[in-house]
Amino acid sequence: MELSVRIMMATYNGEKYLPQQLDSIITQTYENWSIIVQDDGSTDSTWSILEEYAKQDSRITIKKSPEEKHGAYYNFHSIANQEKQSGILYDYYMFCDQDDIWDENKIERMLKRIEKENNGNPIFCYADMRVIDEHSIEKIPSICTAQGLQFINKKSLFFSHIIYGCNTLMNRAAFFSVPIIDTTQEWVGIMSHDNLYAKFSGVLGSVIFYPGKTMGYRRHGGNVTSKHTYGFGAARILKRISDIGSLARDHAHTYNQSLIMIKMFLANYNEAESINRIDKVLRNGGVGALRYFKYEHISWGNRIKDDSHKLIFLLGLYKKYINY
Repeated sequence: MELSVRIMMATYNGEKYLPQQLDSIITQTYENWSIIVQDDGSTDSTWSILEEYAKQDSRITIKKSPEEKHGAYYNFHSIANQEKQSGILYDYYMFCDQDDIWDENKIERMLKRIEKENNGNPIFCYADMRVIDEHSIEKIPSICTAQGLQFINKKSLFFSHIIYGCNTLMNRAAFFSVPIIDTTQEWVGIMSHDNLYAKFSGVLGSVIFYPGKTMGYRRHGGNVTSKHTYGFGAARILKRISDIGSLARDHAHTYNQSLIMIKMFLANYNEAESINRIDKVLRNGGVGALRYFKYEHISWGNRIKDDSHKLIFLLGLYKKYINY
């Protein structure tokens, strides 16, 4: 029997790019997919666009967010909660942004990659992608190359943000490894769904990388990560270090997400020594953290990024921004 794939898309005022994204999904070479699109109170024509597409293709289901809190992360976690409570099971699950463009064989290629290693335990796959602008013109041929992103080991997931949720695929075990999220909590607003699911899969199963580029990742002024910069040359790193307080605050944002995940994990699974050790490193920093990074081969992708992160840990500058 053909494997079923469930796609989860969150929308908000996406009228400009949404049709291109939906078209790229509808024309996938792998056809046994269905998509749930949840809108977060759009005030433009997004809902009308969704209604029209849902009429044309029965694989598309649309709904409006029932949540009181708003924002992309709240919306994605809300969708995931509902999927877990629906009683309907799929073989694989994918998150999807409203403004990208998928290559026509994205699902097919990622399925082939993950199926090679799927043994029933949680397994999470992510891929490389091109960066495109508002006109769909390629600006960066490989985001992994531009950012120096590379998957070193599963523990590195707790110290760096190397995965983008719009280009991932996970099996059923990985999807259900994350418990139901209480979307009334303020911390949900900072909890990226991509890294949360990757961390749970990393602890309970495996995370794998597909080096092929499977989509155009659109950057424009209106999306959540529009402020991100995708080049990490020496000049940019030196500029960032010159404002070390801001750098420490940005790093703490990642570490806060990891600390929230650890609390969630320990509340739902048997205590894991490795998880407790990571918690201690994140909270204490200092020389002990550097010893841990060396022993566990923790890396942020290249030497310059490694050194900047280690400096922040050694000095403990990020700790005043730790809130969880």
